[in-house]
Amino acid sequence: MTVELRNDQLTIKIDELGAELVSVVRSGHEYIWNADPAHWKRHAPILFPIVGKLKNNQYQYQGQTYRMFQHGFARDQQFQLISKTADQAVFLLESNNETKEMYPFDFELVISYTLRHAHVEVQMTVLNVSESDELLYAIGAHPGFRVPLEKDVTPATLTVTPATLYQQVQLGTDGLTKTEQITDLFQQPVSLQHLLFQNDAQILNVKMNPKTEVTIAASDHKWGVTLTGIHNDYLGIWSTYPQVSNFVCLEPWWGVADSETVSGNLADKPDIRKLRPGAKKTFEFQLKFF
Repeated sequence: MTVELRNDQLTIKIDELGAELVSVVRSGHEYIWNADPAHWKRHAPILFPIVGKLKNNQYQYQGQTYRMFQHGFARDQQFQLISKTADQAVFLLESNNETKEMYPFDFELVISYTLRHAHVEVQMTVLNVSESDELLYAIGAHPGFRVPLEKDVTPATLTVTPATLYQQVQLGTDGLTKTEQITDLFQQPVSLQHLLFQNDAQILNVKMNPKTEVTIAASDHKWGVTLTGIHNDYLGIWSTYPQVSNFVCLEPWWGVADSETVSGNLADKPDIRKLRPGAKKTFEFQLKFF
């Protein structure tokens, strides 16, 4: 079931499956990727309780081994709509028997979407509902936007702000992190070309930025979208390769994939977050459509 919000600028739809944003329309233009399974079968998944891949798709916690696949399970779980007004919808996922097989923690995950003129504000709140156990987790978002990447249509550009040198995380063919190196690629606007993704996602370490903005815009300025991450640790930019697909994902992350040398212990996972019993933490990003 999908939930629709509408104001004077935008009409958006969110699917209760995964609390996933599946449509944003402004002035007749659809911004969100259509989830064509021949290319990529998702629109804008929520990533929880991991971001990226685990080494061997598994981890250890308190002496037990658990299996979990890339980006976690929240994107495939049915959320409950717990609140809806004219400009806001709030969804809840609670730990259950299915999640406990992959992730032995008691949690609540609350996702809210709020319309403000041409903006969509997204908040992701993690609650540790255990009375005694620390919660170990990562979280992120993976919205995909319809973007022409080829020369036979109006080209698009990508701009990262602040425009500076970034530490760039390199992924191996197994999807695990290998190294970080300095890149100057985003010191100026980048033409969106398919070759940009020949080595998988562009992943920037943005921990030093209180706010990171990334904008995709048509060169004729007829449409564009800006994602603003608030205190996110990483920014991922991704499309398929070598397959040509007319979408680009802009991804604010509070976590990252395993390295090739991790121990496999969840507590030692790169950038794992810890939440004490009874505590909660909210992560947010904003989307502006023009």
